[in-house]
Amino acid sequence: MTAGPFSQILICSILILSLYREGVKAQSAPCTTPTKHPGSCVLIERCRNIYTIVSNPTPPSTGIANYIKRAACTLPGVTRSICCQPAEVIPEPPTTTASPALGANFNLLPRDCGLRVDDRLAYGNITKVFSYPWMAVLRYDNNGAIVGGCSGSLINKRYILTAAHCLKRGSSMEIHSVVLGEHTKGQDIDCNIYHNSKGEEIERDCAGPIEEFGIDSFDVHQDYNRPKYSNDIGLIRLDKDVTMNDHIKPICLPVTADLQKKVFENYVVTGWGTTEAQKESNILLEAVLPYVDISECRLKLKENRLYVRLSDNQMCAGESAPCTTPTKHPGSCVSIERCRNIYTIVSNPTPPSTGIANYIKRAACTLPGVTRSICCQPAEVIPEPPTTTASPALGANLNLLPRDCGLRVDDRLAYGNITKVFSYPWMAVLRYDYNGAIIDGCGGSLINKRYILTAAHCLKTRSTMPIHSVVLGEHTKGQDIDCNIYHDSKGEEIERDCAGPIEEFGIESFDVHQDYNRPKYSNDIGLIRLDKDVTMNDHIKPICLPVTADLQRQAFENYVVTGWGTTEAQTGSNILLEAVLRHVDISECQLKMNENRLSIRLSDKQLCAGGKDRVDTCKGDSGGPLGFSANYNGARFVQFGIVSLGVDSCGQKSVPGIYCRVAAYMDWIAEHIKP
Repeated sequence: MTAGPFSQILICSILILSLYREGVKAQSAPCTTPTKHPGSCVLIERCRNIYTIVSNPTPPSTGIANYIKRAACTLPGVTRSICCQPAEVIPEPPTTTASPALGANFNLLPRDCGLRVDDRLAYGNITKVFSYPWMAVLRYDNNGAIVGGCSGSLINKRYILTAAHCLKRGSSMEIHSVVLGEHTKGQDIDCNIYHNSKGEEIERDCAGPIEEFGIDSFDVHQDYNRPKYSNDIGLIRLDKDVTMNDHIKPICLPVTADLQKKVFENYVVTGWGTTEAQKESNILLEAVLPYVDISECRLKLKENRLYVRLSDNQMCAGESAPCTTPTKHPGSCVSIERCRNIYTIVSNPTPPSTGIANYIKRAACTLPGVTRSICCQPAEVIPEPPTTTASPALGANLNLLPRDCGLRVDDRLAYGNITKVFSYPWMAVLRYDYNGAIIDGCGGSLINKRYILTAAHCLKTRSTMPIHSVVLGEHTKGQDIDCNIYHDSKGEEIERDCAGPIEEFGIESFDVHQDYNRPKYSNDIGLIRLDKDVTMNDHIKPICLPVTADLQRQAFENYVVTGWGTTEAQTGSNILLEAVLRHVDISECQLKMNENRLSIRLSDKQLCAGGKDRVDTCKGDSGGPLGFSANYNGARFVQFGIVSLGVDSCGQKSVPGIYCRVAAYMDWIAEHIKP
């Protein structure tokens, strides 16, 4: 790329983006962690706390390493899987459907694309050699001399995508071949070198050699017009199939309608800086370029007397990077949680070395509205979560439900331990006045600053036991202050991270669904309006509800239920419990009811979970939430069910628990909440 008074990069709007996705089929299975808690067997990269530890430069302590070994589980088709605590499971990426216009040839583009190996687990260093494995070097025959020239990208086992002007060269400089697997030109083997805290080399992770391919044929767009660089796109068919490996992989293309419409604030461009003048870097370069709107781009070109007529088949991106890292490389100023390598380091139990700590301090940048932001290397930036659109049926009251919901603080940065005290900050305890004695009863969930979602039967109580108040911020009942205690490798306490005290709220009013029918537990849903606004903090936060059409249709293999196990019989645990329950199809659930002579007629407004081997069905409180992590403005915990007392058989029969399906009542909730 040549620089001038004004340098823009015109990129054909095929939008070749580095999108992160898993190449394995989405899978999970119930399991038990080494500490005897319920978990999900998932790909190790999907287990946030374990992956944070194994990808850190500092090897874990013997105790933690042994825990990870014991947490290993088996998942078909997955190289390394782990039994992960439910709070740590990163949601599976959504499946995608190709744009219909692509036709049958869509199948020639791999779905296992856009995968990099810069998160290889060898001591957690960033494996820059493996960062952009789709990069291709085009070689030309310049009057008998083989020289480098343009670049391209591998898009499947046989094709390279490049610019038309890289193929329409003069007769004295014809395309000769394509090289894949290159990183540092002129170097036989490219390696990433890992060091210990003393700077001593401890391991090398080397890529295989480059591979050179001949040209079978190439295609240039039929409307390519070089003077204006319109339709500047071409394809090269290689003379043989490419064998994929860690340093040679295909990039993804925007095959879905959603991807084709996406526009990002910044883009990453990679190459060796090669231009027609043959000036280049030996090492593969990357740069973050801010997106420039096409109208602004036209204006800039006109100001600089560059007479190029732009169309909507082109896009512009600026040459300057939004920030510069301490090592003088271009970067993006992002929230620290979106900078993968930095966040991995700061959330690890072992404090970083002085050198790394100083690097992180020098990498600080300013991003409006962000508490802590960092100048991040492009390869490490985690893409922003897609914005979501609420179901139109919810109306204006949707604005009363917070978007900043479903966030837990189990990834607090104090030595990286799992902060169970902060795991489910939306949990509510309903208190009742029982003949003058104030007792705990049902559960509920905080859904905004004024409302608690619970079961109708928790509100339609007998006159001798009216609802009295709601407690938020509870974890261990009867304990004044709840703390997470951190220990060093010797087991000695080094720090405590304590939650604030519980907060008790009076009842302004409550609503029970107008069609609630207690004998059959149908429409078992209710809302409590508190007597004052809730102030949110780390141990008191709202849960998300399924406000979008996508969330309302979503079904998971497993769900998480939380509570103190409280029932009307007042038996329960003092400590907040969690359990992973298998989803049971409604028809199978109805069959189980009939087999056990339970006269309950289920509808599509209910869902069933658990009930295996007479366990799990009593871990939640009546009225408490059943949920799972889902993609809503990023990974958020979303409530999909409310614990209903449909089956009074706790621990006695292998019968699934019945839950009110929240998605079926979103319109009712929207109608009954007010500012």
